[in-house]
Amino acid sequence: MRSNIESVWLFALASKCRAFSQESFAFSVFIIFLAWLVMTLFYWAHPGGPAWGKFSFLNPSFLSAVNKRIPGPRGLPVIGSMNLMASSLAHHRIAAAAEACKAKRLMAFSLGHTRVLVTCNPDVAREMLNSSVFADRPVKESAYSLMFNRAIGFAPYGVYWRTLRRIAAMHLFCPKQIKGAEDQRREIASEMVSLYAQHDRSFSVRQVLKRASLNNMMASIFGRKYKLNSTNNEVEQLQALVDEGLDPQQWAHPLEFIPDRFVSKEGEVEFSVLGSDLRLAPFGSGRRTCPGKKMGLTTVSFWVATLVHEFEWLPSDQNTIDLSEVLRLSCEMLNPLTVKVRPRLR
Repeated sequence: MRSNIESVWLFALASKCRAFSQESFAFSVFIIFLAWLVMTLFYWAHPGGPAWGKFSFLNPSFLSAVNKRIPGPRGLPVIGSMNLMASSLAHHRIAAAAEACKAKRLMAFSLGHTRVLVTCNPDVAREMLNSSVFADRPVKESAYSLMFNRAIGFAPYGVYWRTLRRIAAMHLFCPKQIKGAEDQRREIASEMVSLYAQHDRSFSVRQVLKRASLNNMMASIFGRKYKLNSTNNEVEQLQALVDEGLDPQQWAHPLEFIPDRFVSKEGEVEFSVLGSDLRLAPFGSGRRTCPGKKMGLTTVSFWVATLVHEFEWLPSDQNTIDLSEVLRLSCEMLNPLTVKVRPRLR
């Protein structure tokens, strides 16, 4: 009997709710929208924008653990600072935003609901890159699919990633493998020398270097070799597949071409690009450092030494060195380096 009475009350309450919703639907929607708007503006008012505001609201212990809030642009409600990534040279916009916010060591901003931290300070970068908190990577489905869903660079931090790193260290980039690729490096360097020797006027070095890098990669991983001056369809498809910004607080005149800045002066510690000196870290650093950095540095050093040994490198008559940038697969010179070479007399 009691269960029947409860059922009657439930049906009566449901009918009342239906009547109420029909009469006040517009008002209910307005109240919900107003509450959403207030919370959105509340999140957005936090330094760094809405993602950081939401995180701080849901994790109040975070504010008590941090004495000072991380500075950063608020951007726009909901979307945050998406405009920073709208340019092909997003790092320029991010640097300008950091200067405007007076963020000297660390800057926070939001990309939608994603929290982002940026630093150009070597000490802060070292601490972040060596921390397990930052060892994971945001999932990029396009890049992950391009690498056949098995890439070390995009694999989540865990057992699978550690297994891939171990395999790479033991079989691809070990000292024995680097030594075994010596003939391959010498052969590709000889081909580059032959191609450069054919030029009697100014020319761009980029295309030959790209093909040399591609050929070296294909030979190392897949055992396939191509001639650097080959123009078959397979090479063109591979070429299409693979088709320096310095911090002014760490480097004087960062936009000028001064290669001597990387050469250690008397009494200074030798400059390292392997990740210990984060003023310049082309191979990354910390847990996610490039596993092939020793092979890459060995290959590049040998090629550069060979080309400098074979030729005198002279400035082009056509244009001066321009460090303007363009973003493709990586950040490249907008106007490729153009030079003249002269075989050295022996």
